[in-house]
Amino acid sequence: MFPQPHVGKAKGLKKFEILHRPFDLRFRGKIRNWLEFIKVSNVVNLEEILDEFQRRIIRLYFYPQKPEGKWLNQMEVIIKVKLISKKKLKTALVDSLLQTWLKIK
Repeated sequence: MFPQPHVGKAKGLKKFEILHRPFDLRFRGKIRNWLEFIKVSNVVNLEEILDEFQRRIIRLYFYPQKPEGKWLNQMEVIIKVKLISKKKLKTALVDSLLQTWLKIK
């Protein structure tokens, strides 16, 4: 079985983390917790601030995929959304998360 992100308590994210921290398994779990906290607490509606492409890459990269609950890696997400490179995926993810973070602040 491949390593999977650890999902724990929800904590806030810092702008520096979003911009500069690599999306390792621990950080992906932290981002998922943060996104779940936003959804549950109704702070903002992600559907209003993110477009369909942004919501899709967030859903694919930061949430386990059914039916087996496997978290996709960067190459699997790139193939599903038809991007060209890991750099473009990272840029799209950072832009989406930063846009959400700015709306909350």
